[in-house]
Amino acid sequence: MSTNTPPNGFPQGQQPGVPQYQGGPYQPGPFNAPQPAAQKQQKDRIVNLAMCGVPLLIAFIGLFLPYFSADYGGGFTESVSWAQGEPDGPFIISLIFILLAIIPLVMQFFSKVNPKQMVSSSSLVTVAGVVVIGNVAINWNLEDADRLEAYGAEISRSIGFWILLIAGVALVGTGIYFTIWANKQAKLAALQAPNQPYPGQPYPGPQAPGPQGPGQPFGGPVPPQQQQQFGGPAQQQPGAPQQPYASPQSPQTPPPPAAPDDNPSQGSAI
Repeated sequence: MSTNTPPNGFPQGQQPGVPQYQGGPYQPGPFNAPQPAAQKQQKDRIVNLAMCGVPLLIAFIGLFLPYFSADYGGGFTESVSWAQGEPDGPFIISLIFILLAIIPLVMQFFSKVNPKQMVSSSSLVTVAGVVVIGNVAINWNLEDADRLEAYGAEISRSIGFWILLIAGVALVGTGIYFTIWANKQAKLAALQAPNQPYPGQPYPGPQAPGPQGPGQPFGGPVPPQQQQQFGGPAQQQPGAPQQPYASPQSPQTPPPPAAPDDNPSQGSAI
């Protein structure tokens, strides 16, 4: 029974010691494919946006929720939020820093941003958390609490107080993490070689190793048969018979003319 498997375990059509060519044209596509470092960096940006954006949104909502509540009894209650306070109160300053903290979260998705600028702007998230916590500490108690309690009102901290306090602490923690991440990215960018692309940028296609001659790929040595085209002398290949040297200036002697025939052939008799 015949089999298609050649001896020595080599596939059919392949000689031992010679790698088999898979065929097909060369495609430089893998050089332009996204690299693992770029994919990880993009994932980190999304994590930073979610990790810092959620407490920012919660803090923004807490500005409009009841911060203090006064219960006068008989089902009559009154509440006040930071948004309902005085113009120079904690509402305006907290709102400004919450909005400023969004800037670095958006900047991280732009590859043209300077890494040093990214590091400096990333601290805005931490600063926003510190501002919110500071305003909560300043407004820990209601200023008119004694006067309202004199009328029999019971003062208590409402949901807005606890939301702003928790959001401020979360902003400080996530802001520190975001700043550490931005510092790492700046150090990686500083270590990049001058001709090496940054993470996220496609790698250039393969370049030819050297100048290519006619009919000679990848800039290899020019065969002796083609050296005369580039002004070089033709060299004698080893093993070839040596040809006699003939000077191009010495004219060659033409062969002598043929002698006339002394016995011409006789014609037919008359």
